[in-house]
Amino acid sequence: MTRRGTVKSEQALEQPSDDMQEQHRFFQTIINNVPGAVVRFKLSNDGNHKFIYVSEQAENFWGVKTDAVLRDWKILWNQVHDADKKGFEASLRASAAEESTWAYEWRITTSKNKFKWLKGKGTPTKYKDSTVWDTIILDITDRKLKEVDLIHRTEILERTEEIANIGSWEYIAESGQLYWSNEIYKIFKQQFTGEPIPYEKLASNITKETYAILKENRDQALKNGGPYSAEVKHIENGTTTYCQISGYVVLDSNGHLQKHYGSIQDISERKKIENDLKASRAMFQNITDNIPGLVIRYIQDQFGEEEILFVSEGMTRLFEIPKNTTKTDLKECRDRIHPDDYEFYKSSMLEASNKLKYWDEEFRLLMPDGRIKWIQGRGQPQQLPNNKILWDVIILDITEQKKASENIRSLKDQLDLAIKTANLGVWRVDLLNDDMLWNDEVLKIYGISRETFNKDKRNWKTQVHPEDYPAVRNATHRAAQGENTIRVTFRVLQPNGNTRHVIASASPYYENGKVAGIIGINLDVTDFKEIEEDLRKAKELAEHNEQQVIAKNRELEKANQELDNFVYRVSHDLRSPITSAIGLSQISLKSNNIDEIHQYDELRIATLQKLDSFIREILNYSRNSRLPIEVEPIDFQELTDKILLEHQGTIQQKQIELIIEINEHEGFKGDKMRVSTIMDNLLSNAFKFINPFAKNHKVRVHIDTSQKGAHIIVRDNGIGIKKERQARIYEMFYRGTDTHNGTGIGLYILKECLEKVNGQIQLESAEGKGTKFDLTIPSFNN
Repeated sequence: MTRRGTVKSEQALEQPSDDMQEQHRFFQTIINNVPGAVVRFKLSNDGNHKFIYVSEQAENFWGVKTDAVLRDWKILWNQVHDADKKGFEASLRASAAEESTWAYEWRITTSKNKFKWLKGKGTPTKYKDSTVWDTIILDITDRKLKEVDLIHRTEILERTEEIANIGSWEYIAESGQLYWSNEIYKIFKQQFTGEPIPYEKLASNITKETYAILKENRDQALKNGGPYSAEVKHIENGTTTYCQISGYVVLDSNGHLQKHYGSIQDISERKKIENDLKASRAMFQNITDNIPGLVIRYIQDQFGEEEILFVSEGMTRLFEIPKNTTKTDLKECRDRIHPDDYEFYKSSMLEASNKLKYWDEEFRLLMPDGRIKWIQGRGQPQQLPNNKILWDVIILDITEQKKASENIRSLKDQLDLAIKTANLGVWRVDLLNDDMLWNDEVLKIYGISRETFNKDKRNWKTQVHPEDYPAVRNATHRAAQGENTIRVTFRVLQPNGNTRHVIASASPYYENGKVAGIIGINLDVTDFKEIEEDLRKAKELAEHNEQQVIAKNRELEKANQELDNFVYRVSHDLRSPITSAIGLSQISLKSNNIDEIHQYDELRIATLQKLDSFIREILNYSRNSRLPIEVEPIDFQELTDKILLEHQGTIQQKQIELIIEINEHEGFKGDKMRVSTIMDNLLSNAFKFINPFAKNHKVRVHIDTSQKGAHIIVRDNGIGIKKERQARIYEMFYRGTDTHNGTGIGLYILKECLEKVNGQIQLESAEGKGTKFDLTIPSFNN
């Protein structure tokens, strides 16, 4: 409001008349009831400003006596906040110049150091050299603090909305107005216009499936009041936004809509994380469910209480317990640990948990049906901030691995026994580590103890006959250079003065494509040499008889030829599977894949079984050559059953139909070892050389015995023997077929044993149709 008029005399203002005194008292009464302070202030052109009037309430505002303020206006001016003084003065001068209503808000610090907000409003009166305002001043401290707090809260809310990607909205039913915060525009990638986005436009871009859920929840809240919420998928201009829309409906007592407000949060990042986490969990679940074992994650406290976090499908495969029964604890799993292993399992887990060390142990499970499973458990305990222990454990089924290891150990024991029985010296030179390994038979050949050998493993060279050492050294060097199947004959001088004749065969073995060492076999042929010497002496004694000389010469030549052939083939056929087994073992040691290790173990077992079979044939040959005839009653039924039992695996695998007919009469006596060898070779040949194209594989055995002898017929429908090869099948190391593996010594040993017991054999065979062996063995009754 602006007041305009003539300039009045200041003196007239300062010296009121008697009539005006009465008005002043009336005015004072009104002032005392005004909620604020009333002041009259003069702004002089010469700077001599002053308060003309100050009501008593002003003392509560400034904490200063009114008399002091009337004497010195600067007392109140000095309380004005420095930041407000310039604006304060400018507002007064503008009001004076324009003769307009003055209004201003400012801050003060009272004489008692108290902060306040004041608001003044006054009407100016213009005089010649000054301007006077009649003003009301109000204490607006509470309102201002609330306004500032509201501003701060609004700023915090806006910043919080921006950080959390949350926008707020409100619908006022009475006015029909809809309010949106700025963040909602950002969420939906809209330009800020100050107007809310039309609901229809927003709903049209929400997918039908998610909008249906939102609408159902919202309609329910509009009907009954209260909160509602739904996740929606919003697609606009090819951009997908996932939002969490939450609302709250307020109804009046009549059930009419009074308020409807809520928030919209952009949860796209959260959904992406959730989807990634879901995909990661699915991948983890798929991996853990398909690894050959069981994965468990759980937390355990100091009292043994467990919280199961994860169990893979391996629980069903390994422990044969449904996965869902282990949601609370692992008691049912632990109940299946073998009673003899439980204390070991318990103590090992406790030690690993207390020391937070890696746990890796093997133990057994006892299944309800009595089956035994071997398992290996591995895990790393971690201590959580609450002192509980987090366990990540993987458990593997190593039953087959244990069986394979046991089979290998058993075969190794059998191989060691066979090598010892056959008097074979096996040795190995490790070129990479400059080391040498001998078995006991090599020590026996050299006539030294293992302790002596270990003291100086190079001293063996001094025991080789000086005349033979150059050949031995040359053979060793050639093998180290990679040459295969080196053979050398030499003499060994034992400490007791005896001389042993040795035939050695050696070949290199490799690691990473390079020669890593040499493996060899030593065969003590001293006895053969003595026989050779006896034959030589016999030859000299029989020189006067030409026929005897010729016979001895032939026998000598045959012995020498058989000796050379036998030593060569034996050393080669023994060395080959041993080299193969070592190679498979080295590969197996480098592999961490259980399936690969299992495959290598099976190949190694097959190799060692082949070696075991060959060594048994050597033993049969050796026994037939040197053991005398031992006559005893023979039960062919028992003998045949024992042989068939040894071949049971082959019979079942190849599905061979056996037809056995044995007619025994008391009185047959013979050499049981040689008859057993004959029968074993006949049957093993029939089982080995089956015809792969035949519908049924059949082997017929017919045996008749009496006091005079035994008549044995073994017939099969196998691959048969070519006519041109039949004459040589009893030769040492001759094989009647090129399509099947064999040592070529079985029928040779059969013939040698048959000759020892004065037996006869006849062969009938046709290629592709089968083979029939017809034998007669006389009884040794006299």
